[in-house]
Amino acid sequence: MPHGFEYLVRSTEDAALKQRAMGKLRELEKDREAQVRDEAAMSLRKVGEG
Repeated sequence: MPHGFEYLVRSTEDAALKQRAMGKLRELEKDREAQVRDEAAMSLRKVGEG
């Protein structure tokens, strides 16, 4: 799921959608599953926010 939000951040020109996707990635960094947290952190690094 983090990769989908990463794609939105990178591809959309809609600022509100981009912010919502970034917010979801930040939420996923706190997920109870380590793999989800790791993927979210990786996606945030890729978009320059991690």
